[in-house]
Amino acid sequence: MPQAREPRQILAGRRIALVAKLFDRGDGRLLKQRAALRAAGAEVGCFAMIDHARSAPDVTTPDWRAARTRTAMTGGIVLAAGVFGARLAAGRATRDAIGDASSWLAYRGQVRALADVLAAWRPDVVVCSDPETLPAVVRFKALGGGAVLYDAHEFHEEEDHTDSGRQAWVQKVETRAAGAIDGFVTVNAGIAALYAERRPGLPPAVIVHNAGELETPPAYDGRLHRAAGLPASTRILLFQGGLAPMRGLEALVDAGARLPEGWALVLMGSGRLEPSLRARADADRVRFVAPAPFAELPQWTVGAALGALLYEDLNLNQRHCSPNKLWEYPAAGVPMLATDLPEIQRLASPYGVAFFVPSGAGATDIAARVASLTDADLAEARVGAAAFTRLHSWRANAEAFVSEVARLAADR
Repeated sequence: MPQAREPRQILAGRRIALVAKLFDRGDGRLLKQRAALRAAGAEVGCFAMIDHARSAPDVTTPDWRAARTRTAMTGGIVLAAGVFGARLAAGRATRDAIGDASSWLAYRGQVRALADVLAAWRPDVVVCSDPETLPAVVRFKALGGGAVLYDAHEFHEEEDHTDSGRQAWVQKVETRAAGAIDGFVTVNAGIAALYAERRPGLPPAVIVHNAGELETPPAYDGRLHRAAGLPASTRILLFQGGLAPMRGLEALVDAGARLPEGWALVLMGSGRLEPSLRARADADRVRFVAPAPFAELPQWTVGAALGALLYEDLNLNQRHCSPNKLWEYPAAGVPMLATDLPEIQRLASPYGVAFFVPSGAGATDIAARVASLTDADLAEARVGAAAFTRLHSWRANAEAFVSEVARLAADR
């Protein structure tokens, strides 16, 4: 029997495309996947549907307006929509999910342009994130393209439980695309179980946690305290990440004014809730700091005494979430103040790295939980953070991801 080849042997010189709706330079999962594939010898191309102020610098975003004017020259690609693409683009659920007519037409153009660029680059495997990318990737595959690996960072159908149009659209897109998907990766066991139940046509999930790369916390140089304008002796309750809904941020900011003496709340990030959060914040006890570059994030996080992870149990996606912060805080030696959601509890509880509050906890309960913590509690949780990080490293998760990509590439 022929000897099985190692992933590095398979991937050496192979072209792997990472495709996302937005390829944010702060998206740790995409950046770590890119680095892992390059370390395995692959040639990695990064592609996005939409350009953005925070796009990573080496990402290709096809110009769909220019592509539309080249229809006559690239008709074999642009017009080969197939039944899947034509029906999807014309469906009411698509229009409801994407928005008004002009946005819908722009999306159709983005799908075609992305498929066109992928077909020209000819990757062996396409790793696609976000359901918005699936129609383009399926179109690419129908034109003779490579294998498709779908990486679901969320249970996308319920990312926003208030948007029934998007829910219906995601369900349709993922169900129709399932037959063209050769491999499936997601972030935790809870999300994997949801997909197994709701999308039985998908391949069995490979779990790749959003674990941190750092295995030992860096030395702290005081930058978080300086940026927040706080004395070095102040204990910081830190939230890092997007200032977005369903993360318990309103209650957290209200709790800032009620924290024990010697504590302050720092929010490091940006997002659409920032103006309203600033308006309700106690300026003496709550500080806002700009987002840190992903590569420097641990040097900022390590300055916190406690990291906030207060996601709300508002839908299935939220209930089973395991945000990047679940690994980023412990990797910097920082214990967590977290809501008691199933995946967060399952992963963190065995190590004593988190202090829990009920989902939906109000400002009084949050502040009281912080006030209840002793120096010994925090010290013990820091020991737990080190143990958690040792056993939940990105190294092991990167191996699982790279092996799955190599499995698909081996058949090309």
